[in-house]
Amino acid sequence: GIGKAISAMGLQTFRKVLDSGAKNGEEAVDLFQKPIRLRFPELRDKVPYKKYSIYFGPEPGIQLLEYFNPNVVRHLLTNLSEG
Repeated sequence: GIGKAISAMGLQTFRKVLDSGAKNGEEAVDLFQKPIRLRFPELRDKVPYKKYSIYFGPEPGIQLLEYFNPNVVRHLLTNLSEG
């Protein structure tokens, strides 16, 4: 993803989380607050999300809004707690 590309270029960056939480699938929006359709199969639970900026020095260069498949998050958390 973008993190690997930034790392491969040797850029010094940091991330600042602007917002995070969980939304119902029909509440999902893009960075411009326009509705979007999430394509997670069998979506029954709220969808975790994180909105953040990647800074290159003192100024933000990239703003991202990520939605995470709740089934994958649940699976990862279960495996971490068992390990």
